[in-house]
Amino acid sequence: MKKATHPIFQKCSSAAARQQGLSLIELMVALALGVLITFGLIGLFTTTSRTNRVQEALARLQENGRFATMRLTDEFRSSMGQFCNATSGQSTKSSNGVVSPARAPMVWSKFQPDEQFADAPGATLIPSEPLGWRDPDGPYPLSPRYFLQGYDCTTGCTPNLPASVDLPNKVPGTDVLTVRSLSGTGWRGVCSLVDGAPQWTIEEHPDGGDSKINFENGDFAYVTDCNSPTIMKMTFDGGTVLKADPAALLDGTPSCPANGGPGTDTRVFNATKDLRTVTYFLATKPDPSPDSPGGSVISSLYRRVNGGAPVELVEGVERLDFLYGVQDLNGAVRYLTAAEVEANSGPTTCSPPPADLTDAAKKWLYEPGCLWRSVKSIEAHMLVNTVKNQFDLADVDKAYRYSVGDPYFALEPTAPTDPMPVTNLPAGSKLRREFIATISVRATSL
Repeated sequence: MKKATHPIFQKCSSAAARQQGLSLIELMVALALGVLITFGLIGLFTTTSRTNRVQEALARLQENGRFATMRLTDEFRSSMGQFCNATSGQSTKSSNGVVSPARAPMVWSKFQPDEQFADAPGATLIPSEPLGWRDPDGPYPLSPRYFLQGYDCTTGCTPNLPASVDLPNKVPGTDVLTVRSLSGTGWRGVCSLVDGAPQWTIEEHPDGGDSKINFENGDFAYVTDCNSPTIMKMTFDGGTVLKADPAALLDGTPSCPANGGPGTDTRVFNATKDLRTVTYFLATKPDPSPDSPGGSVISSLYRRVNGGAPVELVEGVERLDFLYGVQDLNGAVRYLTAAEVEANSGPTTCSPPPADLTDAAKKWLYEPGCLWRSVKSIEAHMLVNTVKNQFDLADVDKAYRYSVGDPYFALEPTAPTDPMPVTNLPAGSKLRREFIATISVRATSL
């Protein structure tokens, strides 16, 4: 007997049969929604990724700029520093005479071309001959101007870089600065005259606070008691006694600074090893990134000590310019380029020299570049980039300001292979920012 089916169940079965798939309209609506959502997710990911890359690049740029500023500040604050000796030449004249005159160490020994105070092997910073108006075989004062020297570089450099100073791959149009200062604490010494030549008995601090004695036979000593600094070539037998080398002495009768008497803080430094000559400059190296345009390079800040191999400090520094705050004869301070310091040096601008640079006939000796001994501060300008290229940057992102000379607002070239102004380095596609540091030269009297 066939079982009867209720009419309601027959209708439901027919409706289910008609709903076996999606209609074409429903399918197209679903696909359209899926495409919209997918494109939205891709756009969100792309925007977020680009923002992250830009933020990471900016963070690296800021970190590099701050670190470069910190290194320059630490170095330049101690430039021209000599123990307990005013070296900067920042003295002024008044109706009562010279206010706070600087002092200069007296050089009592001859320098050979390959001996210390050199920018590089074979280059002598200190003149081997005394200043022209003195006895050519007599002792002479070491002008403070030799402790700081800048170079204003465009197509070349003014003043000219010494021929023996090799700055490999230097970035065109960027400045160079060399500073000198004594490092360490020196050793306490007692002076006595033996056969007409001074000798010093030095000692290390009993609690190990001083460095170990590092003299070798033939090194130069820088001796000062805060009043009468002296530079002499020494003989040394490995003990604690330094003797002035009689074969190298210039004519005259050298004496002990203040006789090394009680109450004086006589210190002996190894001028051959402890007088640091530090040069800052920019140089390039190949860009190892595989996505960089052909011929792309990275410009970095380098530091070279005592003519040694340059050491890279910070990547991405592509412009470097220095301005010098010099105090003139009347106490006024102006900011000048290195070329302007050289051009404006003379009797009407330079501050009074140390007493030992005074001649009765000429009153003051204004050595070439005498304004360098009157530098009170250094203003460093650096243009720092993100090192890595960011190829999806808009033109407005690549705009930057660099304010040396006539301030201008520059828009970076749109093509990565276009040259940058002044340096002619390939522009790439990078963010750029200017960093400025004004650094006081505080080693007037250490």
